[in-house]
Amino acid sequence: GGVERFIHVSTCGVMGDIQNLPADETYPYNPENMAYAKAKTEAEKTALSYRDRLSVRVVRFPLAYGSPLIDGDLSQIEGVTPMSMIFSAVKKGQWVYFGDGMTLIHCIHVNDIVRGVELAAEKGKTGEVYILADEKPVPMKTLVEISARALNVPAPRRHIPLPVAMTMALLMEAAARLTRHKPM
Repeated sequence: GGVERFIHVSTCGVMGDIQNLPADETYPYNPENMAYAKAKTEAEKTALSYRDRLSVRVVRFPLAYGSPLIDGDLSQIEGVTPMSMIFSAVKKGQWVYFGDGMTLIHCIHVNDIVRGVELAAEKGKTGEVYILADEKPVPMKTLVEISARALNVPAPRRHIPLPVAMTMALLMEAAARLTRHKPM
């Protein structure tokens, strides 16, 4: 009908664990092993399949931060977005680092997401994918410590060495297969 442009909002999770940094918009699909990333991958492919009939653009972004996550009553934060899950675990004292906590995380402020979507609609090209992110990634430890300060709780200090975490994950997955339950 009268649709002039279609902007599909996606996630960097469609690229999964990026082995050869930096990744750009041409990085192949390799969704994280979670239903959300797999569904976003299929939705993105479907949206792009219409590029010959519709002016479609895809906008991907990583971990989002900003209002309402940093405004208002932080004691009420719950949710399923990555940032709200981090806040919730930090707030409850349940956060544990796997490894040294120095894994780099790309983020983006919600205001920049909005502006990026506007720019993709105004100036983007049909069939193109655009990644929106802050200029530099931050170590997970930095992100978690900032979250703890915002929540006025002690910064988490517990670490599980990566080899121990990987072994535990393999054992939990094996137990889940035996019991036919989902792994933790």
